[in-house]
Amino acid sequence: MEQKDYLIKAGRVGITVSEIILDEIPTMPEDLSIKTDTVASLRLDAVLSAAFGLSRSKAAELIAAGRVSLDHLPCEQPAKELAEGALLSVRGFGRAKLLDIGNVSRKGRVFVRIGLFGR
Repeated sequence: MEQKDYLIKAGRVGITVSEIILDEIPTMPEDLSIKTDTVASLRLDAVLSAAFGLSRSKAAELIAAGRVSLDHLPCEQPAKELAEGALLSVRGFGRAKLLDIGNVSRKGRVFVRIGLFGR
């Protein structure tokens, strides 16, 4: 089968394209600062509030304004339940990842570990 080069330039720079095995793709280390906190529930607005130091109502406003993405997709539901590994992004505030969901405290709050990118 004949291979055609469809991508030959990016802007003014000439490039070459070659096929590689998926396992050979280098991974970038995640530069995360870890934050441990407790939340009342695993709702999107509660976890955003804990991650970025906002009030829960301010987090709900950002969600309603369409400034929040969950796992690279826009999300406008403040009550959306999050799972471990969820990637949160808020325009103007940054990105965070829900690393661990821990045990429940005596007062019924959930322990979470959140990684903040680039902080």
